[in-house]
Amino acid sequence: MYTPEMSTAFHAIVAPKNFGVVVADNEDYLNLIVDPNEFLALDDEVRLEAVQYINDVKKALETAGAIVQIVREVIEDDAN
Repeated sequence: MYTPEMSTAFHAIVAPKNFGVVVADNEDYLNLIVDPNEFLALDDEVRLEAVQYINDVKKALETAGAIVQIVREVIEDDAN
């Protein structure tokens, strides 16, 4: 399902420094996978840019015909 048009749309959007998402193709839809530790390491201003980036990527992929789901990795609990 991840077409060359979707790839072009995705790569045309510039991610904030030290942040990015992974696009996973699940046949009928795409997952945008966000690493929560990477997101939490950003300062507040860059976090806002990261949220806007995620929204822009989602919108661009949907415009190119994808169904998009945003997911995050599980935050590991170091207490155990």
